[in-house]
Amino acid sequence: MSAQYEELALLIGGLSALLLGIVILAAAGRLPESDKPGRRRLRRQSSILGWGLLACGLLAIPFFGAVILIVAALVFVRLRRARQQALLWTLAVAAERSLPLTPVVEAFADERSGGARHDTLALARLLKSGVSLPDALAAVGGLAPDYALATLHVGQELGAMPQGLRQATAPAGLCQAVWQQLAGKLAYLCFLCVYALGIIIFLTVKIMPAFQKIFADFGAQLPAITRYAIAATFGEAWPLVALGYLLLLALTLYAILRYLDVISWELPLIACLARKLHAGRVLESLAMAVERDQPLVKALAAVARCYPRRSIRRRLQVTLVEVAAGADWIESFRSQGLISRADVAVLRAAQRAGNLAWAMREVAESHRRRLAYQVQAWIQVLFPVAIVCSGLMVLALVAGYFLPLAALIQKLV
Repeated sequence: MSAQYEELALLIGGLSALLLGIVILAAAGRLPESDKPGRRRLRRQSSILGWGLLACGLLAIPFFGAVILIVAALVFVRLRRARQQALLWTLAVAAERSLPLTPVVEAFADERSGGARHDTLALARLLKSGVSLPDALAAVGGLAPDYALATLHVGQELGAMPQGLRQATAPAGLCQAVWQQLAGKLAYLCFLCVYALGIIIFLTVKIMPAFQKIFADFGAQLPAITRYAIAATFGEAWPLVALGYLLLLALTLYAILRYLDVISWELPLIACLARKLHAGRVLESLAMAVERDQPLVKALAAVARCYPRRSIRRRLQVTLVEVAAGADWIESFRSQGLISRADVAVLRAAQRAGNLAWAMREVAESHRRRLAYQVQAWIQVLFPVAIVCSGLMVLALVAGYFLPLAALIQKLV
C-alpha cells in the first residue's frame, strides 16, 4: 500500500508541476514589453522556471513523461528552425527589393506570439538604433542559425547583404535529413537504455535477493548463468557495467542536446566528420567575394572572426595569416585539412577557367553529400549492432532469472 501511495503522490506532484509550469509560462508571455534589462531578465527567468517545472512534471510520470519530453523537444526544434527560415526569407526578400528592414521585422513580429514575438521586436529595436543586422541577430540569439551569422557577416563586409541572406536560407537538404534520422535513432537508444537500467536495478534489488534466500532455504545452488549475473552486478565487474551504462547515457544525452542546439561542442569523431561540412560553408561564403571581384582576404577575415566553431576559426586564422603573407589560399586550405587533394585540383582548374565561384559551391555541395553518405553508412552498421547487443542483454537477463525458476520447480518435483 505504501508503494501505491508513493506512486500516487508522484503522479499528483508531477501533474501539479505541469500545471504550475504552464501558468508561469503563460504569465511570462503576457509580461509587457520593455527595453529595461531588469524586465527582460525577469521574463527570461520566468520562462526558464516555467520550462523547468514543465520538464520536472513530465519526468515525474516515467513512461509517458520520457516519450512526451522527447517528442516535445523534437517539435520545438522543428518549429524554431521553421521560424528562423521564415525570418531569413523575409529579410532576404526585403533586402533584394531595397526595403527598410525595421518595418519588415516589426510586421513579422506581429504574426508571432510569446517569446518569439518578444525576440523579434527586440531585433527590430536594435535595427532601429543603428545596429547592423548580423550583430543584432547575434545579440538577440535564437532568431538565426549560428552558421548563418558568419555568412551574413561576410555579406555585410562585401556589401552583398541580399546575397548573404539568400545564401543563409539555402536548405540543408540530404545532410539535414540524415542528421534527423541519426537523432531519432539515438533518442530511441537513449529511451531503451534508461528503462533497461531501471529494470536491471529492480531485478537486482528486489528479485535476486529473494532467489538467493529461497535457494539457500532449499539447500540448492543457483544456475551458473545466474551466479555470473550476480557476480557482474555485485562483484568486481559492477563498476565497469555501471561505467558503460553511464557512458552510453552520456553519449545519447549529448546527441539529443546537440540536436536541440543547447550545446555546440562536438565530439572528436563527430568533429572530424563535420569538418568538411564546415569547410563547405566557408567556401560558399568566400564564393561571394569571388563573384564580386573583391579581395578574398576581406571575406576570409570576416569568416575567421565570427564562425561559430572554434576549431574552424583557428584553422581559418592560420590560413588568413598565410594568405596575407602571400601564400596560395587553396594550398593553405589543404594544409589545414579543410579540402582534399581532389578538391585542390578542381579549384585550380576552375580558377584557370574563370568559374571559381561555381566550383567553390560545387565542392561545398560535394562535401555535404559525402558527409551524408558517411553518416548513413555508419548508421546502417552501428544501429543493428546496438540492437543486437540490447537483444543479447535481454536474453542474458531472461535466462538468468528464468533458469532459477525452472531449477526450483525441478527441485520441488
